[in-house]
Amino acid sequence: MDEPRGRGELLSALRDHDVQLLLGRLLTSRSRVLHPIFDGERGYRYPEVEDLVNDPSDVEGLLQRLVEKGLLERRLCGSLLLCPRCGSSRLSRAEGGAEAWLCSNCGSTIPLDQVGYREVYSYALSPEALEEISSHLFLPSILDFLRKRGFKTESPGYLEGESGVVHRYDVTAFRSSVEEGVLVLDLEISEGVVGAERILSMFAKVYDTTPLKAVLVAVPALTEEGRRLAAQYRISVVEGGDPDVIVRKLLRVVPPADRVRYQALDAMTLLSLPDHLRSTAMALHRLGEATAEEVARATGRARAVESGYLNQLVRMGYVKKRRRGRRVLFSPMT
Repeated sequence: MDEPRGRGELLSALRDHDVQLLLGRLLTSRSRVLHPIFDGERGYRYPEVEDLVNDPSDVEGLLQRLVEKGLLERRLCGSLLLCPRCGSSRLSRAEGGAEAWLCSNCGSTIPLDQVGYREVYSYALSPEALEEISSHLFLPSILDFLRKRGFKTESPGYLEGESGVVHRYDVTAFRSSVEEGVLVLDLEISEGVVGAERILSMFAKVYDTTPLKAVLVAVPALTEEGRRLAAQYRISVVEGGDPDVIVRKLLRVVPPADRVRYQALDAMTLLSLPDHLRSTAMALHRLGEATAEEVARATGRARAVESGYLNQLVRMGYVKKRRRGRRVLFSPMT
């Protein structure tokens, strides 16, 4: 294994979002080891890493870079036979007793002495680096905090939006099931300050998936423009430079799991809503359960307008929505 390159380089690597998620997952896993899985089409893979990173094709490159920086150790756990003609790992013993391999990808018969090999490794957190980096990994502290608040967590977590697109969040948290209401959290790390564009990209997901609560953890801070947008879009922001600060601030933003829930749409609640949302809520209350198109017919407004208002009521916790086939149905909490 290459020697660690020093504290500065270790901390610089931790500013990478994918690295934070990967090392955070390793630190919170039981074995703290990434084991390869054999795939008949692609050879050995690391599926635990593929669902974390933006470029799954670069998983082994990422792991090797973390080895070179001293963050991971790699251990030889086997060798993969390869066809020297097409590079495929889909090899089987040739029939008829011949001392050769048959490639099912290109059909070549390969003598034993011409078969290619590629070493396969497992990866683990470096004990030498662990003490240095543990206080700079945000995800383990965030997940531990959420679990102590009574949430079940998934990291990363996936939610299907009204559009049918499946969106990924760094964390989804819920009391017992997503249907009861979900909290979503994204982590953004920057060498300077996190820009307002991060709020815009998160809001696009939030608008489509309508979680009960959305939180952006901005390390070390968010721009003033970003704070204004977050307030407008009802995204809670937590800022800080280390995990302890983040957790202390999360205490003020994230209530216990039994308080993140849908709320009854009663008479007092209706009176507290602005006029445009009150009209939508009252129409839905009369219908009981309806699509945005059916609510639009009742209010005389455009379907797109009512869809926006209904999803806003979902984000406020007053309306639930569910998908039945291609139809998205909304219903008031009573």
